[in-house]
Amino acid sequence: MGNQFITSVLATALYASFSSSSAATVSIPQPTPTAFADGEATASADISIEAPGTLSATITFMATPTNCVELVFGRDSNFDDALDWPEASFKIGWDAGEWIASSPITGETLAESPSSPNPQKTLSVFVRIDSKGEAASLSILENNVPILADALPLLASVGRIDLWNCVRETVRGLPNAAAVAVAAHRDGSVFFVK
Repeated sequence: MGNQFITSVLATALYASFSSSSAATVSIPQPTPTAFADGEATASADISIEAPGTLSATITFMATPTNCVELVFGRDSNFDDALDWPEASFKIGWDAGEWIASSPITGETLAESPSSPNPQKTLSVFVRIDSKGEAASLSILENNVPILADALPLLASVGRIDLWNCVRETVRGLPNAAAVAVAAHRDGSVFFVK
């Protein structure tokens, strides 16, 4: 009984230490709010994405038929700590009453009406990144309801996600406050001990 207990404890400790994945949570500075209905504010943050792994993003905000709250991912190639439009690879969010996912690279955009009339929205995005750095799976949820089901080919068309190093939050219109969380997780190794 004693050896079996020790083996179980050691196996649990090894599993915990080797199955852990490194995670990088990104803090995007809150964009300076604009007082005007047609004003736009942006803020960018560095992000490090490794393959294989996952990328997750959540935006919580009050949706209106005229405001915009979106995240744009890409590679800040001139290292000016801002994601300029030519550097953008994938955009996701709310724009004037509908959900959008688009690729500035291909020019393709998908749009979908909200799944509920509730103006309090939480957009959750989960991307599984394969060992080549490309999108293997994509889940997009509005308040836990799947939306934009056809967005995976759009995301896959942008190529290697693990080359992205910047995320930009853009808010337009009123209300323009949003709570944003972005995290990248590298897959860990798992060892089983018998």
